[in-house]
Amino acid sequence: SGENMNRPDDFVSINLHLTERCDMSCRACFAHYGRGAELGADDWHRCLSVIDEETAAISRRKVNFVGGEPTLFLFLGDLIADAKGRGFTTGIVTNGRTIDERFLDENAGALDVIGVSVDSASVETNRLLGRSVRGEAWGGGDYSRLSRAIHSRGYFLKLNTVVSSLNCQEDFSRFIADAAPDKWKVMQCLVVQGQNDRAAAIATSDDEFRGFVSRHSSVTCMSVETAESMRGSYVMIDPRGRPYGNAGGKVAYGEPVWEAGLLFQLDGLGYSDRKARERGADRF
Repeated sequence: SGENMNRPDDFVSINLHLTERCDMSCRACFAHYGRGAELGADDWHRCLSVIDEETAAISRRKVNFVGGEPTLFLFLGDLIADAKGRGFTTGIVTNGRTIDERFLDENAGALDVIGVSVDSASVETNRLLGRSVRGEAWGGGDYSRLSRAIHSRGYFLKLNTVVSSLNCQEDFSRFIADAAPDKWKVMQCLVVQGQNDRAAAIATSDDEFRGFVSRHSSVTCMSVETAESMRGSYVMIDPRGRPYGNAGGKVAYGEPVWEAGLLFQLDGLGYSDRKARERGADRF
């Protein structure tokens, strides 16, 4: 990695956006790709194989299966097992609504980390945010029950909260104490041109975000990501198998991983290994 300071050497976390389909339409979400084609299972296995080969010298490697809603991808379990078999730490990021006892039991050996997106403990706020399925939104109690089910099977539980103008005045302290995540990732609403322009209407000011963070300063599992810290600090692959980046405030795409590899494309997409570490990416 000497010739390329941006290339990860002892840690890498790669987000595979398996699908853009989702049963929710959250206003801050930037996983809207224009509803294009998505890869089938065979192509994703091929992607994993190339990534495995390229990152073999990296000691700690994590693959996150994300979306859209990754549990809507039919072959998610097979991909998790494949990644685990290759020695990756495995994770998903989900809205939680499709996670049931069966899913938790079936993936218990192969899946390490379950990240659940929770933007409010209030049913009404979740509805306003678009975090609902057919108009039905969850509240704190529902998310706490899910958290207990996840914990009971030994998974590492991460809760992800996007702070917007609709929830920046909320106090999550009691909910977080109840759900007891291993990590609570608090992210400032990030607007990426051409991807989630409508999120601009609910974006927070830096002051509002700082206010939310300081209100929860006693929460020891909190990990904070400002909008600026997220730009260019994620390794992401879109549903067509192309690495992409948002470093310039809008999206840039590379070539499919099985044609051009992954690591050599990261520089051109503005990825910064230093920024990834600074925001705590290497701590699950």
